[in-house]
Amino acid sequence: MGKRLWQILAAIGILIICGVVAIIAVLLGALAWNSWAGNREWETLKAELHSKGEKLTLVEFTPPAVPDEENFFGDPLWKELLLENPGHELIIDRLNPPISAEEIARLKNSVSGQWKESNKRASVATSILSDPTHHHQNAESILTLLGPVHPLLDRIKDLSARPKAQFPFDYTQVKIPLKSPHQTYLLLAGQILRARAIAQLETGHSNSAFDDTQLIFRLADKLHDEPIYISLLVRVTLVRLALESIQKGLEKHAWNDAQLAAFDHELRNFDLLPEVAMTARRERGAYNQFYNHLITKIPSSKKARVAFFQRDQATFNRLTQEWIEHLDALNESGFRQKVGMEEKVLAIKSGWKRYFHLLTLLTLPATEGIEDRVLDTQSRVLMARIACAIERYRLVRSTLPGRLDALVPEFLPVLPKDIIAHEPFRYRRTAEDKYVLYSVAMNLVDDSGRTDANEDWVWGIPTKNLSKK
Repeated sequence: MGKRLWQILAAIGILIICGVVAIIAVLLGALAWNSWAGNREWETLKAELHSKGEKLTLVEFTPPAVPDEENFFGDPLWKELLLENPGHELIIDRLNPPISAEEIARLKNSVSGQWKESNKRASVATSILSDPTHHHQNAESILTLLGPVHPLLDRIKDLSARPKAQFPFDYTQVKIPLKSPHQTYLLLAGQILRARAIAQLETGHSNSAFDDTQLIFRLADKLHDEPIYISLLVRVTLVRLALESIQKGLEKHAWNDAQLAAFDHELRNFDLLPEVAMTARRERGAYNQFYNHLITKIPSSKKARVAFFQRDQATFNRLTQEWIEHLDALNESGFRQKVGMEEKVLAIKSGWKRYFHLLTLLTLPATEGIEDRVLDTQSRVLMARIACAIERYRLVRSTLPGRLDALVPEFLPVLPKDIIAHEPFRYRRTAEDKYVLYSVAMNLVDDSGRTDANEDWVWGIPTKNLSKK
């Protein structure tokens, strides 16, 4: 009996050992296969993308050097932003100088409507402006608050005349994200200029408001060739700030024909859709440098671990390339449908694949949010051109056009089309001196200019469902 028991135990032991050996063999085989497959997947995709002429690292996009005297960002105003420990107050911080408690107390007695207290002057001014029902009553207070900011804005205006703009990004760096402190200040300058322009319109200084609005466009233009999504989103926001100022002047009939024609000339220069694909290519290059750096840090003996990152890198590049090709097609033929990137990312997140694509899920941006924002803004740029032409028509004819066709060719060489529907924008007069102008927006359905649920993109009315993106 004892001998029989030992034979059974020995057999069980042999089975366990064989099982362990088999499991180890399977794991080693899986690791070997993953190493081969991961490396093959990335190398195959990389060759495919190179054959299409794609650049896969950020350093390949390094622009030629620009002399400081020609460069908007060549001034110490911007260069000192990159100092690690400047040891002094930055010049650019004068955009938002402090406000005294005494001034806050006076504002409480003089400013109408709701606003938020702050220890920063420009922040208070933009908060007061956020209540549109009291723009006229608060205009003088806003202009007074922004008085100390004027010298720095004048300096920025002078710099904006420089023909080129190249912030000193390090295109060789492997850290993510790229250091870009200038964007916050450009956005702040745009907000201040918008506030000052609207206050100037309320006080009858339309020429000064025109100059400030044009300067917002200049600032937006300085971000045109930057390699990261945040720069594109700040550029888009600056354009929208300028459009708000234009709209305010149109409501007050404050712009003359020459100013309206100048706005139209400015707006023709904005074609934001191709910039999304351009930025996607450059940001992909930055992330590839980050991936490549991680891989070089892994010892060559850890081939399976290298392959793990390469497979993840291949997934990131494949998804990004699908979006880029969708954007390129959109630029050529116009909007048809979304590429469904968010759904693809969600599919990876919700399945077992998420354990193999951690970096993809961390690095791939909310691409469709960017696409929506740019489509909406480009539609508003085109509608702004039409709105300026309508106002020019009114100045000459003392009435509104019955149809948009009446604007061509005297006020517009060609009537801009809705980039979503590929048809003229919808327009109708609602009163003797009022009209509604809108795009059918992403659902491709004409909802008669309804805005309660943002069915359409209506000129002059912000899009609520994009406001947080």
